Amino acid sequence: MKVVTQVKLMPEADQAAALSATLRTVNHLARWVSEMAFAHGAPREYELRKHTYPRLKAGSS
Repeated sequence: MKVVTQVKLMPEADQAAALSATLRTVNHLARWVSEMAFAHGAPREYELRKHTYPRLKAGSS
């Protein structure tokens, strides 16, 4: 069984700024991982991880 729940985030101003920055970073890195998957022809998670994990772990974008 799958249960889906919607929630509405109502952050304070400083929390909203932090959340926005976090989502921008995640989006940027997700695009980069997608580009690496395409560039290296790595359709499987393990193969892709070899090309992306060190940079993601280091926290660089």
